[in-house]
This record gives sequence, structure tokens and C-alpha cells, in this order.
Amino acid sequence: MHSDLNLRSFYAGDPQKDNQLIQLLITCIEENYHNVAVVNYVKDQQIQKQNASTFKPYNEEFLLQKQQQSANISQFTGKIKQYSRLTFEVSDNKFFSSIKQENQFLQGYDIIAIKPKTEAVFTQLCTTVTYFDIITFDCFEKLPFIPKAKVSSQLLEKNIMFEINYGDAVQDPNKRRQFISNAQIIINATKGKNILLSSDTAYWLYHRSPYDLVALGITIGLKKDQATQAVGANAEMVIKHGIHRKACKGVICEAALKDIEYFESKKKQIKNKQEEKLSKKIKLSQEVYAVVQNEQ
Repeated sequence: MHSDLNLRSFYAGDPQKDNQLIQLLITCIEENYHNVAVVNYVKDQQIQKQNASTFKPYNEEFLLQKQQQSANISQFTGKIKQYSRLTFEVSDNKFFSSIKQENQFLQGYDIIAIKPKTEAVFTQLCTTVTYFDIITFDCFEKLPFIPKAKVSSQLLEKNIMFEINYGDAVQDPNKRRQFISNAQIIINATKGKNILLSSDTAYWLYHRSPYDLVALGITIGLKKDQATQAVGANAEMVIKHGIHRKACKGVICEAALKDIEYFESKKKQIKNKQEEKLSKKIKLSQEVYAVVQNEQ
């Protein structure tokens, strides 16, 4: 199954205003994509609750009605799934302590991506931050730092994907050389593992088919199987990682709250010696609940 998890939009979810997104989604259907994500892009200094996800997937019948005559549309036999994505551009490590207070804000998105602007931010992403699914870069200007293989391996172990965006390389020939250089740096840091090829475009004209992207992946240094995974299996892993990230928090918190309730009820029925042991268990459950709440 083919995926593009980085579609830009100016008015996501408003069919009267966002004709560009509608046309882009139609193009994805024609090119046989099965999963797409529509992005809300926020810089770390600008985050606020008003940036919560408002995207509502378009009905597929509506998209097909909008679609004009196409020789390719009959080839699409599956369903196109639409996801919401939030991309943070982070330039200061202080951002990570402030975002902990926005748990509900993050939970509204299916996919969380972070674009690090400094090596210090990148290092913290690799070591302590857990609430994201993709690490992404500006591939059309000089990278602000060179990702090191040893540090990057920590993200690979967590099944975090490294995203390479091609959209501007199609739009602007002058940016292609920088794109190829940056893509090869990222591939070297990851040894071609966990690579995601995405468009990062709002215009259907600059969007490319999965088969074009496999060829592009081979051109920039991926092996054929890695290039194929970059438009297929790796994106599915992102989607599953996002589902797990959201669900895991809820399950752990619910279990911790049930433990607290159970131990509190037992505490009233026992003698002093056992009460101390149960008090420790209550405290541990409370700590688990607090950690999970703060982590995301």
C-alpha cells in the first residue's frame, strides 16, 4: 500500500476554500495512493490551543464526484484513508517542557512530526522525547547540522521515521542539487533504514506517483527494497506508531487509576502492617499515572 504522509493545506477541511487540497487528494487517488496525511505546520514559538486539529477527512464519493474524466481512476480498487498530522519546527529545547501541558492538543492528531533546527534539539529527540512519529528536515536549504549515525540509531530502534521531502525539487530546479545532497546525508546517517519519501506540497502538479518515487529513492542512494519501503511499509509503520502512541497513554492511565482505586479500597480493610505496603503501591500507581500524563 502506498502512502504520502505530508500533504500541505491552507484550509484543511473546508471544501469551499480548499480546492487545492481536493485536487491534490484526487491526484493521490489517480496515482493509487492508499494513505495520506494532511499537515498543520506550527513553529515552536507559535503553539497554542487554537492550532488543534480541525481536519475532517473528505468523503471518498465527494472526491470521486469532483474528479473529472481520468484514464487511471478505474485502476484504484481500495479506499484512500486520510489522517491528520502536526509538524513542529523546534529551535529551542525549552519547547519540550512547555508542550507537556498540551496533551489534549497532541492527542487530536493522528501523526506527530518534529523538524529540529539545532543539533541540541535533535539529540534530545533521540534520547528523551517520546510523543512523536516522524523526524523531518528542510531538504532544500543547507541542513543546520549533520545528523550523526550513532545518535540517529536511537531513533531507528524506536521505529521513528526520517522523512525526505521532494516537493520543492520538482517545483524549483535550482533546489535539486541541495535536495540530493541533504537526502544523501540523511541516508548515510540511517544507512537507508526508516526512510519516508513524502511530497510536502500543496499543489497536485508537483506530486509524483509511488513508482516515480521508488526511482527517485534509488537515484539518491537507497537500495531498491529500501526505496519501495519508503513509499509503502515505512509509512504504515508511522500510522501504527501513532495509533499505539495515542492508545498506550490511555490504557496505562486507565490501569493506573484502577490500581489506585483498588488499593485505596483494600487499605480500609486491613491492619497497620499491611497498610504501609499498600500505601507504597498507591504511591507507585500515582507516579506511573503522573509520568504518562506529563510525557505526552
